[in-house]
Amino acid sequence: MTDTRIRATLSALPLTNAGLAAWDALTRDEQVARYREYLSHPDCQRVGTALMADVLAEARERVAIYDATETRFGRYQADAYFAGLERTFGLLADFPGIG
Repeated sequence: MTDTRIRATLSALPLTNAGLAAWDALTRDEQVARYREYLSHPDCQRVGTALMADVLAEARERVAIYDATETRFGRYQADAYFAGLERTFGLLADFPGIG
């Protein structure tokens, strides 16, 4: 998995039945390797004050946004829209003075 694919991933876990089937087809070693690679990303090294409930709520909100966009506009547009949101909010987080 490349750094680009990691950033495009919504979660370390698959969110669709097809994704889950592909995940289940991997060996345990391949699954562990993917988790290790995903968790070695610099974003995973940040220490924050969020509680698990906060993290879960944010993840559910992201999935709801993606699902609503995919339902209305299709997968391609949902991927593009979500990537744009991630990029924009990442810039705002890194450079709060620009917003």
